[in-house]
Amino acid sequence: PALTVALILRRVVRKACPERSRRDIPQVAVAVARNGIPQSISAGYHPAPRALWWTLLLFGTLFLLQGPVYFYLLLAAIPVLAFFHPDRLAPSILALIAASFWAGISRVNWIPIPAMLAIALYLLEKPIAKESILRYLTPPVFYAVIGLVTAYAARQWYFSISGISDAMFNAAFWQQMLWYRLFPSSLNAWGILPSGLVMTAPLSLLMLAHLRRRAWHPIRVTGLGLMLFILLAGGFIVSAKIGGGNNLHNLDGFLTLSLTVSFYLLFDRFLPDPSTSLRTGLAPASAPQIFSPLTVTLAALAVTVFTVSQAYPALPSLDRHADSLASLQSLVDQTVANGGQALFITQRHLLTFDLITGVPLVPEYDNIDLMEFAMT
Repeated sequence: PALTVALILRRVVRKACPERSRRDIPQVAVAVARNGIPQSISAGYHPAPRALWWTLLLFGTLFLLQGPVYFYLLLAAIPVLAFFHPDRLAPSILALIAASFWAGISRVNWIPIPAMLAIALYLLEKPIAKESILRYLTPPVFYAVIGLVTAYAARQWYFSISGISDAMFNAAFWQQMLWYRLFPSSLNAWGILPSGLVMTAPLSLLMLAHLRRRAWHPIRVTGLGLMLFILLAGGFIVSAKIGGGNNLHNLDGFLTLSLTVSFYLLFDRFLPDPSTSLRTGLAPASAPQIFSPLTVTLAALAVTVFTVSQAYPALPSLDRHADSLASLQSLVDQTVANGGQALFITQRHLLTFDLITGVPLVPEYDNIDLMEFAMT
């Protein structure tokens, strides 16, 4: 998550925030005391660039961990964030193909994410000049086709070598929907819908606060809004499937894209179209230009609630770890000596790395596979 956020910040931060001289320190202190940090920043009293960068890096990382966004899925976003450029076709396409291939073999929900992210970066960074709308929309269509075809082909290739039956491989499409999980239940005290709306509210308010300035062609705003809505609604729907609903990880695509769009808006990197730039006076900024106190408060609250609530106790000590392995090995040895068998359906890495010996690994009896069979 931290690398993903750092790549987003690298795209939006063009130059350091201007630091004020020592004689301005009293003025800064008075401004902060009188208006608070958010309004002081918007008034031009910027913190040191490094402090601002680290603050946003921390916020973005915690924001992605709210879902959480599983680490391996972010590998489908990192190539696009690192190498995509709207005016450099070759590296952009190669990055999109690599990201889409990984998405295709990783998670069906993420098949469209690399293409969506590339399209979003194009819409954010490429104003509509004098070219026709049809010509402007040609690259996004091309990105969508390349990304979806690559991801689908990768998924089919993985299916062909996996040895998994078709019914099992596509089980996610036919599983039962449990709509009550959208609301508070024994599985999730908040409920997916209320907690998801609270979690996404800060950045949603931030985006609305910026987009109401109408400095961009409706097609660009509609494209971004439509992709965000699809990912948000899709995340809620998938969370209602049997086997889901205990956390917000199915909103991972929305979290990643909304964080990207929000940082672009926060730094005024959503380049205005020539027809509106003179009217609005917008220009890329070196530091965030709009910090709503309400948005900042809600952002801090959401990140705190949904990150801290998922905190787990510290890992056991090495001595306790060794004692547990010794006890488990003793139990296995005793079972085998008495003519019995031991079957590991979870924690199978203990067998892979010879932390537990004398037990064969039976691939067919994996906990995840067994749960999929039970739910299908």
